[in-house]
Amino acid sequence: MPITKRRGRLRVKLPDGSLIQERTSADTFTKAIDIAVSKTNINEVLNTNIIWCKFPLISMDKNIYTKEKYIKTLKKCECGLYVNTCSNNKDKRKLLLRILDILKLNWNVTII
Repeated sequence: MPITKRRGRLRVKLPDGSLIQERTSADTFTKAIDIAVSKTNINEVLNTNIIWCKFPLISMDKNIYTKEKYIKTLKKCECGLYVNTCSNNKDKRKLLLRILDILKLNWNVTII
């Protein structure tokens, strides 16, 4: 049986020392966006207007995603937003850092 290399997971550290580290990177990514909404507001997060794979990275409406590939990878935040998680860990980290920069949230995002 071949040995496979583990792809790693995201870890987000907030300034107060609390960690966001879920079982999968997609879950961590989604939870971090959900917490960012609670620290700012839903409109600020939506207004980041980041496009990923020709679709909004974050949306209120899951019906705008027309490709099956992206529909399968949508995650719903507790706040009601839908997040496109169809990306590798490196891209998820970059996207999250971009969102946090726009929102002026000084969080540390690493791949472990």
